[in-house]
Amino acid sequence: MDGVRCDALDNFLQCSFELDGVQWTSAEQYFQAAKFVDAKYKEEIRACHDGNACWSLGNTRAYPIRRDWEIVKVDVMYEANKAKF
Repeated sequence: MDGVRCDALDNFLQCSFELDGVQWTSAEQYFQAAKFVDAKYKEEIRACHDGNACWSLGNTRAYPIRRDWEIVKVDVMYEANKAKF
């Protein structure tokens, strides 16, 4: 589908899926929450149902991110999209 928009592939697409035993509303929401080690902050991101707001929350450095983030981030997004579909 070269050059054709496919909404289902958008990481910000609002959809419900379960991963790691909890409900998520977008792949972006899961991806951004997965960056962090602080459980309360991860839950704050999970409680946010706006993809752009989740992206903003995920780009703070007020909370520490996982030490292995650069190594695992592609796999994290893959798992989120696999669960979404």
